[in-house]
Amino acid sequence: RHVSTIEIIDRSHIHVTGLTFHFGNVAHWYDRWWPEQLEDAATIRAHGDCRDIRISSNRFEHVMKPVRIHAEESGHRMDDIVVTDNDIRYTEYGAINVGRSWGGGEGPYLGRVEVLRNRLYEIGHRPMRGRDHGHALVVRFAELQHVAGNFLDRLWGAGIFVFGGKPAGTGEAPLTRMLIHQNKVTDPLLNTNDWGGIETWQGGPAYVFNNISGNPGGYWHRVFVRDIPLEDRTHTTSRFGFAYYMDGAFKQYYFNNIAWGKSNDLGSPLCNTTGLQEIIGFLNSAFQNTFFKFAAGTRRQAPQAGRNIYAGNIWEDMSDLYFRHESPREAAPDANVADAVIADASTYDYSTMAFSSNVFHSSPRTFGVFEETGWTYETLEEFSLGLERRGALAYDVGVEAQQRPLRDAEAHDFRPALDSAAIDRGVRVFVPWGLYGVVGEWNFRLHRADPSRVLGEHWFMTDYHRSRGMYRRLPRHDLTAVGVSAQDYSKGMLEQWLPAALTLDGRGQYLLLSDQDLRSDVRWGDGDDQMVSGAERHTPDMDTNSFLIEAVLKVEPGADGVLLSKAEGDGYVLEVTPDGRAHMSLLVEGMAIASRTSARPIADGRWRHLVAEVDREAGAINLYVDGEPCKGEWSGIMPARERSLSNRGDLLVGRGAEGRHLAVSLDFLRIARGTLADARTSIEELYAWQFDGPFLRDFAGNEPAGERRDAGAVEFVDR
Repeated sequence: RHVSTIEIIDRSHIHVTGLTFHFGNVAHWYDRWWPEQLEDAATIRAHGDCRDIRISSNRFEHVMKPVRIHAEESGHRMDDIVVTDNDIRYTEYGAINVGRSWGGGEGPYLGRVEVLRNRLYEIGHRPMRGRDHGHALVVRFAELQHVAGNFLDRLWGAGIFVFGGKPAGTGEAPLTRMLIHQNKVTDPLLNTNDWGGIETWQGGPAYVFNNISGNPGGYWHRVFVRDIPLEDRTHTTSRFGFAYYMDGAFKQYYFNNIAWGKSNDLGSPLCNTTGLQEIIGFLNSAFQNTFFKFAAGTRRQAPQAGRNIYAGNIWEDMSDLYFRHESPREAAPDANVADAVIADASTYDYSTMAFSSNVFHSSPRTFGVFEETGWTYETLEEFSLGLERRGALAYDVGVEAQQRPLRDAEAHDFRPALDSAAIDRGVRVFVPWGLYGVVGEWNFRLHRADPSRVLGEHWFMTDYHRSRGMYRRLPRHDLTAVGVSAQDYSKGMLEQWLPAALTLDGRGQYLLLSDQDLRSDVRWGDGDDQMVSGAERHTPDMDTNSFLIEAVLKVEPGADGVLLSKAEGDGYVLEVTPDGRAHMSLLVEGMAIASRTSARPIADGRWRHLVAEVDREAGAINLYVDGEPCKGEWSGIMPARERSLSNRGDLLVGRGAEGRHLAVSLDFLRIARGTLADARTSIEELYAWQFDGPFLRDFAGNEPAGERRDAGAVEFVDR
């Protein structure tokens, strides 16, 4: 009789546990576009202002959609939503849908969402018309997302379908952290295509790791392919579905994942398309993954922005090509090419791309394509030379294994084989923990084309992130390295697969981001409304907000000087004192009116992790060294809460305004416009993730057994 069995409206602390639900009704057929929440069928629905909603240990069978929890209207706030340990079978529209509306502006707020250890089977076989494809597990624009331990099998739409940051349009998302791990998705996309078994959208950081995605569908009707000769068929001819999909996704880390297909026969209607698909996004890293039996390895559309990493992966049994990052010459246009193509496609940022330490085994038609010309490289060596010629960050690409690198992938044993080419060929890519309002982030990887350019990698979805096609035009806050050459870069503590640490000599070398660059207008199109004014921009120039500075650095004994400053009259300075301690000070009218010194020295010739946190709300400066509070001497009084620290000084690293230089090696540096509390985290959580986190281990949690990680998701531990 009812479209909804349990309705939760503007209520909190509601737990629905241990129940069984069968059957249910649906709105009138002529309302099936359902623009309103109250017309959208779901067994349990929650909307309005809600927190502490928990749906756990229930059984849902033969229902439309078990769970729909949405913040729909501006001003609605939802937080602490948990959907866990449910058994869900035979649904029509999907299974779990938690999110906020697509509207821009301030919009509704969705805080922490956890979807854990649910089992889903036969989901979405009769999807609603108009705006749904029967996707199984959907989370849209939660600030903090944790999707883990879910098992999904036989899905008519996508499997795990998550959105981060904010929708297109106005509004800001200063904090996003998406953790998608230990999930297993098999046989998705039985009734639709152009989606992924596991798919992430929009802003990150997103951490997608230790998942399995198998046999993605995406079937084209035979009418579509029947007249295409076998020799003209490609990886997209029979099906168009992907194991993993970064769909307009930015700042995403995919590691330790396994993807498998059932067929790579280009003439078969069961041919699996690719293990990884991307469109438009950048600042993405795919490393230490295992891909088995697809027509193509990874497929990327509109890669103009560069800034992507493909390293330490295993690619076994690809039939068409390994890397398809542009349409090969004379190939037909993509199915969604109109959405992907941006006018100046000739300006690919090749010098920020990295391909390294991959392991390949198969005999595809060709090796790959990555340039806007569509030039096809027939061999690994040619592909590598093409990257080198374009000045890529890393161009060694990998090796072609003569024997299968995986033990028995056909039987889903994805461990490296005995004497596998994958052994000790992996990489360690540093994966920072997401903070609030990051406005500067630098990893110090050597930019081979221009060593004086230190690539900025920060991501903060501001109000002026209006549509995904223009994100690449917004500043990343690259630093200029003054007096620096390629010889000043070396392998650091965090990454050894390429030079990724910079040493400043303490004399004439320093890093610069000019105040003029921070205040300049940014034009991203020809229209009058396609410009961001300097006054709108969020930068390391601090106002009345709290902020923090994080660094992984090495300072030799006896060295002192300014580590980082943005000061001219007003501002802030982080330095190393003559006795080797960290010292953070806030300046007003040229005077250091508040400062904190670390309790112990950091200038000891060892790599150290330093966080200097300025909490304007609490009126405190906090220092942390190697994950522990390190508050030492306090001096002065905090500036009034309404007193701005904004100034016209340049951002300087390794050099003070008065010329004091610091001899220092830098492995990582980050600036955020908020505290650890603003980021809903702690120093302990941040330090544990960055220095003992899952990217330092394999799919099963094993540490490297040899000199370095083995390539692929699984370490060979029984050697």
